[in-house]
Amino acid sequence: MLRKDLLVNFNTIAKRTATKRAGGGKTNNKDSAGRALGAKKVELQFVQANEVLMKQTGTKFFGGENTYSGRDHTINSSAPGYVRFYIDPFHPKKRFVGVALSKDSVLPRGHFLPKERRFNSIKLNPREKIEMKLINNLLESAPRFFTHPREQRKIFRIQQNMKDRIAHYDAKQTRFNNLIKEQKVLEGLWGEDFVKTLSAEENQFVVEFLYLMQNKFEYSHNIDAAFEYTKNEIKYDNKLQEKRSASPTDVNIKYQYIIPRYYDYSVKYNEALAKKIQETVDFNKLDLNIIKKIPSQEKEAKKAQLIEEVSNIKPFLYTKNNANFKKITSMLSIKNALIKQVFDNTELNQLKNKLFPEVLPSSWEGVLSTDKKDRNAIAKKMYDPDTKTFEDVLVSKFAFKDNAKDLLL
Repeated sequence: MLRKDLLVNFNTIAKRTATKRAGGGKTNNKDSAGRALGAKKVELQFVQANEVLMKQTGTKFFGGENTYSGRDHTINSSAPGYVRFYIDPFHPKKRFVGVALSKDSVLPRGHFLPKERRFNSIKLNPREKIEMKLINNLLESAPRFFTHPREQRKIFRIQQNMKDRIAHYDAKQTRFNNLIKEQKVLEGLWGEDFVKTLSAEENQFVVEFLYLMQNKFEYSHNIDAAFEYTKNEIKYDNKLQEKRSASPTDVNIKYQYIIPRYYDYSVKYNEALAKKIQETVDFNKLDLNIIKKIPSQEKEAKKAQLIEEVSNIKPFLYTKNNANFKKITSMLSIKNALIKQVFDNTELNQLKNKLFPEVLPSSWEGVLSTDKKDRNAIAKKMYDPDTKTFEDVLVSKFAFKDNAKDLLL
């Protein structure tokens, strides 16, 4: 028998037997701790910031106002207030838990209402020196709650940004008020005799209203929308001031403060002056200065007439010596009062790009040159559609827009 066959027979006969007893054990010998899921606070219970409101697996409840959620879906409060469980009409299949800033607050708030916020217990109005002092004291004392240097640097940075923003808006309004007085804008609109009859409170309302309108007009370029928005804003603020003055001195309401903006207006709405502003005041679309209002149809007619006049001026070269070029640039200059009144920056740039092409057409007078000694001529290959070939021609350098950027206004 061969050695190979012996090995095969040995392997089929030899079998390994168990030499160690199998381990055993009883079932359910381990038990983990409970997850302690569910609501941790009840309705209208007062909570501080960062307290747990709900422990859950998955999003059985959703975080509402003044809350935040952790990665394990735990809902925590982000501000001190009173717990509210509610259902949002916009999301009827979801249940929410939120924090109201006072017992009188009802959740959910209207979707088009400003968010209910609290800046500790002070009225945030940087135009009053006493309140500005309180703001600074509060901001400077806030970092003591943060021990980590990185958190302290973050808080200091937030404080400085807030102070810079308040100073920026305060300086912007001061410049506007000084401009109104120095240029006698109101006297030019309504006459000096009428302005003298205005009381200090009425004069303050007009200046404040015009400043707010200018801010809205800067982004919308719609004078009617800017007026309506400003009117509704001041009326809403006056209504809030009346509610605060009539509210009881309960500690939970006393320290609550709803601010849709970073400060409160101190002016009262004046219906007669607001109507006069609506009928007479407009803003330039380029530099946002106050001008006398003209009907929109008349404004569109002037705009169309100006575009037609400028478009009919041909030909020209990009040089100051060219009379047509000088005429177009003077008509489209921002020093022109009509340009400021009917054009904004986007519309004016679109018109200039249309009137000032990158390369002037070769058919225009002065674009092509025959003098080979002309230093202002550039050799170019241009396609001739009649012969369907490229020809070597001399083109004036003033036919290219890149060589005349300094001349364009």
